[in-house]
Amino acid sequence: MPKKRTGNTWFVELFLPDGMYQYKFIADGKWITDPNNPRKFDDGWGGNNSVISVGEPVTFFLKGYQNATNVYLSGSFNAWKEKEIAMMQNDSGWYVAITVGSALHEYRFNVDGKWVTDPTSPVVTNEYGEFNNYKIPISNHVFRCQATAQNEIRICDRQFL
Repeated sequence: MPKKRTGNTWFVELFLPDGMYQYKFIADGKWITDPNNPRKFDDGWGGNNSVISVGEPVTFFLKGYQNATNVYLSGSFNAWKEKEIAMMQNDSGWYVAITVGSALHEYRFNVDGKWVTDPTSPVVTNEYGEFNNYKIPISNHVFRCQATAQNEIRICDRQFL
């Protein structure tokens, strides 16, 4: 990616769709995190990546589990990393607000090492037969179909939001 330089400052201009991104810099041949960004995630290699979020955060909530010690959120938005997104506890359960971007995201919770789905949220079955919840933060299409009394679809339309 072409970088630009002004004096001692290097920069690159990017368009990032809504979501959460991890990054590092290479300075004098060494990988470093952003010294001006306190948000970090484990990079899986014994170090950290800097993290930025673009867009509005979405809140994930799991009711109950008041006796749990550690609850993490994992999903398609973070490549199912099991202990990357720690959740916080309140009086009624566990929550975290993160930016995930506009898409259908599958997710589930890791409660003290055990995978758990939320019984109050929609569920899908993945290709391995496992159950995951799903969330669509922002819809961009609406499909409408009208059926006859015999449930034959007659009229359909699609609307972009």
